[in-house]
Amino acid sequence: MVFAMRAAPCCSALEGNSTNPASSYIGAFRHAVQVFRQDKVVNFAAVWVASASAASDTHYLKWYPGDDVVDWWGLDVSDAKEFDSAVTKSLIDDATHHHKPVILTFAPNAKSEADALKAYAACFAMVRSNSAIKALSLRKPQHHWPKVTAYLKQQLADPRFIDVNEAPSIFRPKRPE
Repeated sequence: MVFAMRAAPCCSALEGNSTNPASSYIGAFRHAVQVFRQDKVVNFAAVWVASASAASDTHYLKWYPGDDVVDWWGLDVSDAKEFDSAVTKSLIDDATHHHKPVILTFAPNAKSEADALKAYAACFAMVRSNSAIKALSLRKPQHHWPKVTAYLKQQLADPRFIDVNEAPSIFRPKRPE
């Protein structure tokens, strides 16, 4: 099981709900992970998720709950332009510095089949050029575009990509008993 909690810089609604929204977010994240661990749920991974578009604040790490409760860093991307952004590069570099693998979630906002193909090509190029990205979660476009479906099937046939159902333990971090 993957427990993912989007970082509060991506949830502007949290800003007005507390005098210190970063502290509230960190407390909630840490509490949720503590509950999983106290209940001895061993088949879960805690993922701290930041959105490339919403984490433009260079102080996004003020929302980081800590290495002791985070197993993976998540990067949520909806626009292929974000793959080349300084924030995206910084998030990946920081994850590497914290010795955390990255799961990339990509849900393109494509208006045409050609745009979707370009977006997915940029996504796979990003994954292949960044060794810190260890997992990929793709959301198909809302439209049924046959070329996009064929392209995704072709790219995911690469032996480096496995279906999580084929190896569910990939997300299970090694924790002391």
